[in-house]
Amino acid sequence: MAFPWLAVQLGLMVWDGVSKSKVKKEQAEDNREVANFNADQLDIDSRRIDNQARTQEQDLRVKYAGVRASQRAHLAANGIFVDSGSASEIQATTDYLEDLSAFRIRGAGTQQAQTLTDQAAFNRKSGEAIYSSAKTSATADLLSSAGQVAGYWYSQTNK
Repeated sequence: MAFPWLAVQLGLMVWDGVSKSKVKKEQAEDNREVANFNADQLDIDSRRIDNQARTQEQDLRVKYAGVRASQRAHLAANGIFVDSGSASEIQATTDYLEDLSAFRIRGAGTQQAQTLTDQAAFNRKSGEAIYSSAKTSATADLLSSAGQVAGYWYSQTNK
């Protein structure tokens, strides 16, 4: 009569171990999916920032083209030859400031975008590490449950 009861107890122990392991694996998968979703959002933000920096650089270059044209017209209207001497140096300085400003805009945008891209990669790796760790823990729990079942079986059948 003890054998059917023993089988039921062992069955419940196995079911408990398997269900706990399954829950851990599902939670690990959910955590990995959340990490990947967050990483995808960071990638989107990275591209958005990079595009904004490109647009700001283009806008700046258009503005500087207007400044150069205005300078040339003003100098020419005052009878100054615009292709040499101090007028030419003014134009060269304007070109230099344009390039410097454009490089600063692009550099800042690139740096911000790269930071987000790096964070996205970190999130993906962290998600995979958490997933792997949780799967290992779930497997260890399953093996521990199997050991407990075997130990209980042995203690009940060798009295």
